[in-house]
Amino acid sequence: MRPAQDIAHSTKTRISFAPGNHRWVMWQTWLKSHWGQTTWLCVALMPLAWMNGLLGAARRQLYRLGLLRCTRVDACVIVIGNVVAGGAGKTPSVIEIAAHLKAAGYRVGIISRGYGRKSTACLSVHALSNPADVGDEPLLLARITGLPVVVHAKRVTAAQALLSRHPECNLILCDDGLQHYALFRDIEICVFDAQGVGNQHLLPSGPLRQPWPRHLVSASGQHEKSTLLLSTAAIATPHRTLHPTLHPTLHHRLHPTLHPTPHLTLHLSLH
Repeated sequence: MRPAQDIAHSTKTRISFAPGNHRWVMWQTWLKSHWGQTTWLCVALMPLAWMNGLLGAARRQLYRLGLLRCTRVDACVIVIGNVVAGGAGKTPSVIEIAAHLKAAGYRVGIISRGYGRKSTACLSVHALSNPADVGDEPLLLARITGLPVVVHAKRVTAAQALLSRHPECNLILCDDGLQHYALFRDIEICVFDAQGVGNQHLLPSGPLRQPWPRHLVSASGQHEKSTLLLSTAAIATPHRTLHPTLHPTLHHRLHPTLHPTPHLTLHLSLH
């Protein structure tokens, strides 16, 4: 297996920006430089952060009340994502976890939104796929893991298409989607890097996509006991260990007649 550092480097070098986007990238970089602490800019942006928080809270409540639908699929679903904006090593984490679960005997498939792609179709990703159609990161996942990968903006549609095209899959890794409540999940893995939760403010005043600690939506399968934290930095993340026990939950989900075995743990070489 390739070292995670090499995978992370490949992820960065695969993503390119058109010349017209350079100013936008520079502005994002400048804004992120303020997210480590509460600066004058963060204070100025707090009204927008409050509005962001209210909209997110209203959306979560709609799922709790059943006014927005959450859909289960016929496979175990693990959502791997960030609660902070920007890269935290999520893609290398997906690659390592996929390889680990595949080696453990699970039949794994991957779904992704395919951020930045031009096509809106639900597409299977192959080694020779056009990155403009499927996205850079899904193409990287398909090439490195060799697993079935499907992209669509709606994760439910992507998961259903994956199972239709690859009915042998019994476990789906969802690349990103912690805030995509429409797809029921069995386990969530929140990925952090050295910045942690930054200044703990919501976007755009801080890096958080949602409040931390999170306000969970049980209707979509979110529960404290099935939420795992993974650090891609050589420091501990808040509240949990770096290598949480993962297999017992999967084992029980995929084989309900067998008892979970607590000695099986997930070890990732992400440092």
